[in-house]
Amino acid sequence: MCPWAAQFKDMDMAKAGTVYCTHLDSSVVRGFNPALVYEVPQSMHEHEYCIQIARGANFEEGKIPKKRQEYLHTFDYHCGHLYKTFSSIVIAIFGAEGQRIATEVLSRFENAYGTEMADVLTGYYDTDFDVI
Repeated sequence: MCPWAAQFKDMDMAKAGTVYCTHLDSSVVRGFNPALVYEVPQSMHEHEYCIQIARGANFEEGKIPKKRQEYLHTFDYHCGHLYKTFSSIVIAIFGAEGQRIATEVLSRFENAYGTEMADVLTGYYDTDFDVI
């Protein structure tokens, strides 16, 4: 079960989900360490399961590394992170017009998912996502 795949499916945007997952995680990994290569040749948006490959991470061949529970975050945390990051970038580049765009995105989100969910999303706006 993947909340991203479920959401993109609900929006009838599986192809967009594939593009998102293919490029987002590899960009995040590259931001932490440009020497690492993270590949997503297959995702649940269009297949039964995901295939994710981390090259240069010194994982033991044939073994799947265990997730460290203290580093796992909820789906709403990741959504809040995305909204904050994208809106901050758009505002930094486009100023008042960027603010209008960020406000419109939040308004559309609220219309689709309700005020309570919009409050959850904006509740992360003061979170420092640069600290893990």
